[in-house]
Amino acid sequence: MVWRTQWCESYCPRCKKCEETHLHLFHCQHPQSQMLYRKALDDMLNWLTSQHIPDVLTLDLLNLITEWRQYGKISTESSLLSPPIQEQLRLGWHHLMEGRLSVSFTKYMQEYYEKRNIRKTSLSWTAGFISKLWAYLYWPEWTNRNEFVHKLNSEVSQTRRREEMEIEAQLLFKSEIRTNLLQKNQYLLDDPLTVIFELPDAQLQAWINQFRVAVIERNRIFIPENDQASSHLRTWLQSSLLATSKQRVGSN
Repeated sequence: MVWRTQWCESYCPRCKKCEETHLHLFHCQHPQSQMLYRKALDDMLNWLTSQHIPDVLTLDLLNLITEWRQYGKISTESSLLSPPIQEQLRLGWHHLMEGRLSVSFTKYMQEYYEKRNIRKTSLSWTAGFISKLWAYLYWPEWTNRNEFVHKLNSEVSQTRRREEMEIEAQLLFKSEIRTNLLQKNQYLLDDPLTVIFELPDAQLQAWINQFRVAVIERNRIFIPENDQASSHLRTWLQSSLLATSKQRVGSN
């Protein structure tokens, strides 16, 4: 979001503790991220079990994925692990998490299937494992992250819109025009500005719209049509009303 100049900081929108990178998506310790990971671990265990692979390989994969996610590195003694895992550690565990498996997995699984006459291929297992990494680990985390981003963007937009309304309300309330409002529109000034600022967004916008109309009605009576300054004011107010009506149509 910083690269796209939409945010001024690069912190993770979920935990707000670390810089957001594609690898941090795996490491994020936000409670919702941890909940998603526990489900992903169960799903991955079920899938690995269905593929008839060695139990030791299943345990090594899940344990090291968990260790890498929690600490960002692998500290387990590699000599205690299965051969393809050892080769993957030499290449870098983050490569496996990004779908780049060592070719030793393919050879190891092919030999295992052939010895046990299992009618599966190592290539199909490798492709399936990469696919499940995406489906179980990456995609739920990415979707959850985007929900946080959109929620934050919505909150920022609402805050900015509220600030704009309060600025316009203050300008209208304190302008010289208020002294010449028509009698029927004097009710707009019954409450002090502090009370007006406490109105909910929809009511504050309604007050602004009514004040705009009141100004136009006042100008029609007190200001000649050929007055250049008032012409600019009238044009601005009319454009504001048009923009407001478009917002109403869009929200409906």
